[in-house]
Amino acid sequence: MTGGRAEHPRWPHAVLDTAAHRPTPFRQFVLKVHSRCNLNCSYCYIYQGADGSWHDRPARVAEPTMLRTAERIAEHVREHHLTGIRIELHGGEPLLGGPAPVLAYARTVRDAVPATCQVTATVQTNGTRLTEPTLDRLAAAGIRVGLSLDGGRAAHNARRVDRTGRPAWPAARA
Repeated sequence: MTGGRAEHPRWPHAVLDTAAHRPTPFRQFVLKVHSRCNLNCSYCYIYQGADGSWHDRPARVAEPTMLRTAERIAEHVREHHLTGIRIELHGGEPLLGGPAPVLAYARTVRDAVPATCQVTATVQTNGTRLTEPTLDRLAAAGIRVGLSLDGGRAAHNARRVDRTGRPAWPAARA
């Protein structure tokens, strides 16, 4: 005890022991599963930016990386005794490789965390690769779908086009 107060065994808690400074464990993880996109959005910070290093990176997350990420998430869940987390499966366009990699990633994380932890998985997509069979497979696996649209048709088409310059709204609506 120092000054009548018990010290926390780990720094920085002893110094920062106020409600505003108590560590809060992560409960949401954004996982980039595919690094390419089939759209050519005018505002994209990755594909329209000055840094073109994405060209030299793998299109999909490698399986060892996926496994290690799931292990690290599971470690975090166990350390903080979490009963629920969210994983957001992002890209580029995460469905460019079809639904199988997305399903595998969600399953890998769910298998890695303790059974006492509920994993809510969402795939964030531009919608151009959504088909009835894909939606059925995602639903059967308990994976939610987040659809990225830029307002209505006119606003969306002004900012989002495919690689040939065609508006993306028709593909997203299909």
